[in-house]
Amino acid sequence: VIVKGKVEASTVTYNAAISACEKGGEWIKALHLLAMMVQTRLAMDKITYAAAISACGKGAEWVKALEIFSSMVRISLEMGTIACSAAISACDDQAGWTRSMQLVNSMQTSGMLVSGLNLGSLISALRKAQLWDRAFALFHKARASLTLCEAGCNCKDSTALVDGHSIDGVFGESPQRH
Repeated sequence: VIVKGKVEASTVTYNAAISACEKGGEWIKALHLLAMMVQTRLAMDKITYAAAISACGKGAEWVKALEIFSSMVRISLEMGTIACSAAISACDDQAGWTRSMQLVNSMQTSGMLVSGLNLGSLISALRKAQLWDRAFALFHKARASLTLCEAGCNCKDSTALVDGHSIDGVFGESPQRH
């Protein structure tokens, strides 16, 4: 809302500004806006968090992205698919790929349905860490799950193929780098 040439501060306007920072690669400014929301006690929603997580991820600041994601979980805000994918994507380098795996496992543990977007982010993280065999194995496991959905099986049941236990099974061990 514009009042006398000024934009009224709201969750929506801050979300738009944080998203713009993310698109422009300005993760520090995105964090500044997030801090301003905390100072002014403006409500933050899952869009706010997802945009800030994504901004940090694009700035290769996966530790900060995970800190924001953790604060979202601490206040019991629903972890949406977009926020989870942003956090998984933020961890897509040599050091963070195990965190991506842990996030997917956490989604399963909390009863969330792991989407194709989430699995795609995890596969991308494995690829960027040059773990081609693991990325390929997960892709095939996910593909089998989607094939079962298309064949008429219960999609919730078929996604059990890619839960944390099965993800570990794909690699023949717990997720550790060779």
